[in-house]
Amino acid sequence: MKKSAQSKGDAAGRNAKGQFQNGNPTQWAKGQSGNPGGKRNPVTALCTEWGIDNNEEMIAKIGEMALAGERWACEFMAGYIQGKPEQTRRIIEESQGPITLINE
Repeated sequence: MKKSAQSKGDAAGRNAKGQFQNGNPTQWAKGQSGNPGGKRNPVTALCTEWGIDNNEEMIAKIGEMALAGERWACEFMAGYIQGKPEQTRRIIEESQGPITLINE
């Protein structure tokens, strides 16, 4: 069965290449989000679920969970208290010469 001879340009405010044209009625207005609800922040969602209103209550709750043995809570508290380890790289100076392979 053949497709209709209708061009892409006729469909829903698009040009011949299938791209939206300026002034398209289905286009978002300037400054308006295409996803107004958006993805919820996972920390905010967790605080809402726990009924927590501020950071101090959140840290106290995570501390309780760490003491109860929750691994992620232990890792979070360790990172919060001690700070995360700094990632370093060892750089070899050029003065050491080229790398040589030794066949044994």
